[in-house]
Amino acid sequence: MVTRAAMSGTAASLLFADIAPLADTAPIEPMPLPLDSLPTVSWTEALLVHPLVKGLLPFPLLIGLAVPVWWVFRKWWQEMDRESALERARRVSGGEAD
Repeated sequence: MVTRAAMSGTAASLLFADIAPLADTAPIEPMPLPLDSLPTVSWTEALLVHPLVKGLLPFPLLIGLAVPVWWVFRKWWQEMDRESALERARRVSGGEAD
């Protein structure tokens, strides 16, 4: 790379003569940054989109759904268990394999 001191006077003046008109112009306006304001988010929305909450949320929901399902169907399941126990006892007493 050639420095200014190494160039002859005429070569340096010719080289920098091309940029001289640019130095006489007014200062350049800074370009505006392409920044937009972010949308306002409620605290519940911010909490629900957190990865840890998204990952662990199904467990309380499944427990919350399992309790009413068990409460509604427990008598029917108990009846099915009683019937199957009676059928197994009948088969065992008859010599059949379970």
